[in-house]
Amino acid sequence: MSIFNFPNQRIPESKKDEEWHKNHILNYLKYTGTAEFNHVKAEMAELYYAAAAKLSPKQEKIVCATITEKYGENFGPQYYVYPLIESNIEQMVGDYRNRPLKRKCLVNNEKAVIKKLDTKVTMLTEQIVRELNQELEQEIGFVPESEKPEMEIPDNVEEFFQKDYRTISEEVGEDILYQTLVVKKDKEKIYDALRHYLTGGHVWAMTVERDGHPSIFVPHPLEVTTDIDIHESVQKDIQFFCWDRFMSINQIFNLFDLSEEQKKIVEAYAGVGNQDESFHSRHADMHWFEREGSLLRPRVIFMKWISRIDKKFLYFKNKQGKEEAKLLPDNYQKRKDRDEDIRTVSCEDVRFITMLGPELVLDFGREKDQLQTVGNKKKRYLDVVGLADYRTGTGEIRSLAKKLYYLQDFASEILYELRLNMRQLDGNVLVYDVANMPKEFLKLGIDKAFQRVNFYLKRDRMQIINSKDKKANTYANSTNVSQKGRLQELMNVLALIEDLASKMTGISKEAQAQAGQYQKATVAEMNLTASASRVENYFGLFDSFVETFLERLMVKAKFIYQENDTFTYFGGDLQTKFLKIYPDFLFEDLGIHIGDNRLEYQRKQRIDSVAQQTFANAQSPEMLLELIKIWNSENSTEAEAILSKGVKALAEIREENMKLQQQQIQVQGQTEQQKDQLDYQKHQEQLTNNIDVANIYADNKIQEVVAKEDGANKRKAAELVANLQKDREKQSKNNSNK
Repeated sequence: MSIFNFPNQRIPESKKDEEWHKNHILNYLKYTGTAEFNHVKAEMAELYYAAAAKLSPKQEKIVCATITEKYGENFGPQYYVYPLIESNIEQMVGDYRNRPLKRKCLVNNEKAVIKKLDTKVTMLTEQIVRELNQELEQEIGFVPESEKPEMEIPDNVEEFFQKDYRTISEEVGEDILYQTLVVKKDKEKIYDALRHYLTGGHVWAMTVERDGHPSIFVPHPLEVTTDIDIHESVQKDIQFFCWDRFMSINQIFNLFDLSEEQKKIVEAYAGVGNQDESFHSRHADMHWFEREGSLLRPRVIFMKWISRIDKKFLYFKNKQGKEEAKLLPDNYQKRKDRDEDIRTVSCEDVRFITMLGPELVLDFGREKDQLQTVGNKKKRYLDVVGLADYRTGTGEIRSLAKKLYYLQDFASEILYELRLNMRQLDGNVLVYDVANMPKEFLKLGIDKAFQRVNFYLKRDRMQIINSKDKKANTYANSTNVSQKGRLQELMNVLALIEDLASKMTGISKEAQAQAGQYQKATVAEMNLTASASRVENYFGLFDSFVETFLERLMVKAKFIYQENDTFTYFGGDLQTKFLKIYPDFLFEDLGIHIGDNRLEYQRKQRIDSVAQQTFANAQSPEMLLELIKIWNSENSTEAEAILSKGVKALAEIREENMKLQQQQIQVQGQTEQQKDQLDYQKHQEQLTNNIDVANIYADNKIQEVVAKEDGANKRKAAELVANLQKDREKQSKNNSNK
């Protein structure tokens, strides 16, 4: 896309005054009057009307002339736009919304990357040292002192650095993204940006400051003009950006902090009070005003662009012998006592101007916070990133809405014909003599007269004949013109249009949950997979766009935040989170990696399924809570971390339950053993008591016998006593063994 002519950017700074800045706006306005500019904007406007299922003013005239009032009068049914584009766009936005927006910050400037690699090497070295120490301890019983005894070494260092390791800058960056997208709900603006991209093939996103934090602003593409490289999709090196819109007095007063004098000028612009027609006529060729009722809305234009400026740099060699450059203040004077290599270099510089109406300049000059990378101090970036789908290289808009534009027109006509033919289901129309045709018909001419006849045939099912014609009937009759068969034909054509739309966009019926009643599950799954692959052509480019403007947001954050700034906010899990700005973040570049969200979505679904199988039957409120956390997590990495934590907790619970069971079994066994011992003791006590009683009884009986009997009997009694004593000793020995 060609652009307007810039004023000379290499003039001295002293000449870059208000008039010089204003000339950029005036040249831009001349460009907006060109046929090329108006063609592109008009085409985009048509697509936005179509996406909203509305007729544009241009289309409304065509429809009236060729369809609804083809014969000079309205047929009756209202013409509705078939929402083919809207349904497909919302389907794709819904699919993208269901995909987890995985975001990962990675340092990408040279020094930060080297520092990260050094940490990895140190950890790998420490791991080897510790393994050797273990071998030495086994062999010689001596353990040498480790260089990093406090360092925690993971089981797999390589995997740890790929998945889990984060530098301070990366952690801060991911916290900022979380706060911006989730807490501040700027993720919804990403979905709005996707709608713009699918509709007009263009979208732009700006990084702005809102309430002391970085934020995303997505202007309407019809209000934006930039330079576009048709050979690139993601527009990340934009040279100028212009936001242009007509505003009411209230909008202007709410948006800008104007002085009383400036407010009077704005009111004069709008035509409040005395009307100065000569003033407005002088500026009519620049389209500075747009009428709204009895008032005028002045044009507000905000423009920023990449200019040039001379800067002083001190060149020196670092410890590695590589040449580096340090930016010096403008008033720096070369020191005579040192051999300093100071060079004046032409660098990029960001300029801006805000203009309200043809004469009121609100602000202009150099951008205060100019975005740049750590690795390149000469390069400057606008805080704007765009996505323009010109993959064909022809300069023509390529978008989902444009693919479906003519199919939607066709479907809308079919829908109108369906409504028109619904009135003809009865089938019978009146046939009458043309000799009775009203003279008013014939005054219009024979062609107009028959157009009028066809009109009534369509609207009122009335057929007109001429009885004076030899071939004509001279009597009134009726004719069957039933359209029941035609209704089915129209429905078939409408279904065909839907199928064509599905093939053109890649959005299958399965993706829209419209699979046929008798369609096999395997076929439906294959179609769904194929559909996901085709729509990924849109989502892949859009993800690259999101990555780029989120990187710009990280750079913007460095100008908004200060070192050691600390913020507290509530996360999605209603837990208090903290954001602290560490010094490393301010001096390192961060890249944003989203990854393949389609695969990410599949991974997330698999983890959700595994989590449900793992925790659903856990019979633990804590595990059910972990399952809910996994379902609510934004990406597979977060879900996997929660799952891993939950599995460990579940294993601990199961181990604890096993210990309790073992303890219960042991206690139960001990209880039964104690019971058996107690029963045995009672039995022995009873047995002993019985023996004692028997012994006492026996002793008494022996004494009785001894007292009564003579010598022979006394000998027998002595034997009896001896035998009794042996039995007692034997019993006592048995008790001891037990």
